[in-house]
Amino acid sequence: MPTIYRLCSTLVLLFWTVTVTAQNYRPFGPDRTYHYRETTQWSGIPDQINLFRVDSVAAGGADSVFYFNDNIPGRNGPPSASSATLFGKHFRWNSQTGEAIFRGFDNSSTTTDSVRLLTRAAVGQSWAFTSRVQATLTSRQVELVAGRPDSVLIISLSDTQQVKISQHYGIISGPGLHYYLKSDCFSIYRYNSSSATSWNKKRHQVRLSSIPELNLGPFDLRLSQLYNVQPGDVFFYRNSFEGGFYSCFEAKTRRQVIRVIQRAGVARTVYFHSTQIRTSSNVLGGCTWPPSGGNITQYQTNDSMRLSWTQELLTGYNGALYNQVFYPGTYDSLAVGGRPQVRYCLVSSGPGSSYYYRFAPGLGLTEYTDSNGSSCCHHAQTDRMVGFIKGTEVWGDTTMPRLLALPDDVRRLPATLAPNPSDAAATPLLTFSTDQPQAATLALYDALGRQVWHQTQQLATGGQRLPVSTHHLPAGLYRLRVTLADGQQRVLPLVRE
Repeated sequence: MPTIYRLCSTLVLLFWTVTVTAQNYRPFGPDRTYHYRETTQWSGIPDQINLFRVDSVAAGGADSVFYFNDNIPGRNGPPSASSATLFGKHFRWNSQTGEAIFRGFDNSSTTTDSVRLLTRAAVGQSWAFTSRVQATLTSRQVELVAGRPDSVLIISLSDTQQVKISQHYGIISGPGLHYYLKSDCFSIYRYNSSSATSWNKKRHQVRLSSIPELNLGPFDLRLSQLYNVQPGDVFFYRNSFEGGFYSCFEAKTRRQVIRVIQRAGVARTVYFHSTQIRTSSNVLGGCTWPPSGGNITQYQTNDSMRLSWTQELLTGYNGALYNQVFYPGTYDSLAVGGRPQVRYCLVSSGPGSSYYYRFAPGLGLTEYTDSNGSSCCHHAQTDRMVGFIKGTEVWGDTTMPRLLALPDDVRRLPATLAPNPSDAAATPLLTFSTDQPQAATLALYDALGRQVWHQTQQLATGGQRLPVSTHHLPAGLYRLRVTLADGQQRVLPLVRE
């Protein structure tokens, strides 16, 4: 049985070798996007997603120099112009000798250390991996790489680490080589560590998970795939905002329809039509809008909204898309419309501030959470996709609530509602007068236009004080519609604390 297994493995490997262009153990190939799962030695830190590309190749005699894209490793800290990745900034490859030398700076003369790989060494041969670490090629064997058989080099290091290099896909696992590169270009802040230098001394284990250009692996987090949308696609969102210090409340229901997509290489601009219903409350008068003590519901439309980007990777991106820097994210267990999500986290320099973004293939941004815990202006905001229509595929809630505005020809009922805001211990009373016996209908709606309470009762002539039941309702912004049999109506805002 072992002989048959080895024979079958050899035949499969030979078939794979002739059907896929081999890299001959070159660590990385040009014009390819690499997804690596990164595991750190820090307790409580989940595995991270690191993306980068080899975007340019320069000839240097018998060697070729492969440059990595502008990618910012790390999860925290200020934007940086560094193009350092988990494997440095570039590597020099000699196709004749199979030697790869990784460095941290573009100018090799300023680099204080380098990493050297010999992919054509004999089994058992040793060499200087760095100035302090020795490497030995211990074996060549057939392994599955993302479910595909391939020839793999196993290089053992004198510091007990191990690097694996696939013949067709390059480095598939091992320590992040930036650990061995001492250049100052890696002195960036990560995970709020007190010292960037001490953080970089922490060894990161990485494993190749996807190369989309080669259809390897299940993930493709390029922007063209995250925003793989077509004209006519419709997306629905709900947004809530609360500014606790000034008691500002806002709720939105938004619909976005993709109109036009402009392409120029990897650069994209997506134009869409946006329609939203926006309800706001300024309870204590400290908000900038609406006016002090006011409550307002608006129907808003915008036909010139757009998203744009000029590169394929969201990780490390700092451009027109959201004007943010995205650091390595984590794979998310939640799904939207059956699509897996990836979650990115940004933590700003402000006290208690954090930002979370979720993206899903073909849907783009599916959730945004902004939380600011500072004493002067703390607030919380969430924007979440609740439904979409893509061709024949329909998921979630694809309805838009109707406004509760009154027609111009309706007689306005003079009425007041107090206490407002009200808490769980208080019952708001609707006060008005009627000059004849008649029926009154009260209907309470939440910020999304859904009816949450309803009552009809017969009134006598004179002053009225009708209780509005809110004890069963969560805190939020509501609107009470009052309709009398004689045609008088009124819509009043109600804040439940």
